[in-house]
Amino acid sequence: TTLAIQRSFVSQNVIKEVSNRETMAAVGDIPYLSFVLRREVSPESPATPEERLMLSEAKNLFDEWFPKQQVHELLKQTAIMAALTSTSSMRFFIPPVKLEGGGVPRIDPTEIKDYLFVESLSPFNATVYQDPVTKERIGLYAYDYEDRETKQTKKYIEKVWIEEGLTNLRIEDQYGATVDGDYSFELNGLLPMFTMKRPILITGSVRSNQKALNNCLTMMSRNTTQGGFLE
Repeated sequence: TTLAIQRSFVSQNVIKEVSNRETMAAVGDIPYLSFVLRREVSPESPATPEERLMLSEAKNLFDEWFPKQQVHELLKQTAIMAALTSTSSMRFFIPPVKLEGGGVPRIDPTEIKDYLFVESLSPFNATVYQDPVTKERIGLYAYDYEDRETKQTKKYIEKVWIEEGLTNLRIEDQYGATVDGDYSFELNGLLPMFTMKRPILITGSVRSNQKALNNCLTMMSRNTTQGGFLE
């Protein structure tokens, strides 16, 4: 009976079409990004040849890294998730296997594309929380990790926050104990995680309309079959 119902069921995923269309309108085109100096540039104080070379190298590295890590596709996934749930997050990270001695090794700048990764996170596992009083922000990401030796799955939470101009990272286990201490990075006062928030696009009424459409399409198919084969 269940198999017969599945075979006769007709659906048209309008919700997916609407979500994809809105996402393509918002982030459909690959963004063009350029790099500028932090200091003010003027006719009296133009960029030096060394600075122009540095900007050119940074742009070339970014143009290699962006498609390699599929950042644009991850950005679209994050936008679609935000349309469904009203919030979604992304984070930059370096996999633990790439670290040496608990820190980031000294590498040639051309190798950064093989170290820095981007991940689209579930809104149920990650968020950037802002304290309503101090307005300070902290990034939170909960995840499961399977130990390769014991084959046991353990729960961890990653916390990132800004303190005295430095970006701090702490990983705690399921018991609240800190793993390997805290790390501090100079990231110009930025978090390696951000949360996208927006009014929810796929509301309860939209879901009800989707169910009604699927029901009508299914009934049309059954009525056509029964009307065409009266015996």
